[in-house]
Amino acid sequence: MPVCNTPSEIYHHLKSLYDEKTERGIKIDLKRTCIGNEDFKRPHLEGNNPLYNVVNAYAHYDEEIGYCQGMCFIAALLLHYLKDEEDAFFCLIHVLKIHDWRGCFAEETPKLISFLDFLDVVLESAYDKIYSHIMEEIEISISPAFISNIQTIFIRDCPHKVATQIFEVFLLDGQQVIFTILINMIRLKE
Repeated sequence: MPVCNTPSEIYHHLKSLYDEKTERGIKIDLKRTCIGNEDFKRPHLEGNNPLYNVVNAYAHYDEEIGYCQGMCFIAALLLHYLKDEEDAFFCLIHVLKIHDWRGCFAEETPKLISFLDFLDVVLESAYDKIYSHIMEEIEISISPAFISNIQTIFIRDCPHKVATQIFEVFLLDGQQVIFTILINMIRLKE
């Protein structure tokens, strides 16, 4: 890695890196993230697509995790409010490292699995009718019903305004907001 003396130099170096596997994964997800946002439709290989740039830089910053499906939703929300790619990149690092959300994207997704296991226990013990209904519908696991809510911090599955409010609470109070919302959603369906 060349000598980078400023955060800006680090970001610009990382976003300029290329590998085919990362590019292919991001390119697929660009099409399904924030449909209608013209900035995210720009050609990515010329460096004109801010969403591609941010998640590509992150993938090269955190090579253990790389790029994973779902990261684009978090980065897109950050870009919507911050506008500046560098700011969005460093905030993405904050979310994934400081809030320890990278475990939802790590190989074998240990954090996501622990969330789902905990949710499974809560549902089975406190909401047995809903748990039974979910198990009859899915027949294997409750995971498919909640993965995207947890992994993308509700950004993928909620209206923009609601997702933004949930994300703000997540940044302030941490991951417990995810369970609070999921449990309240389940209560409403009971």
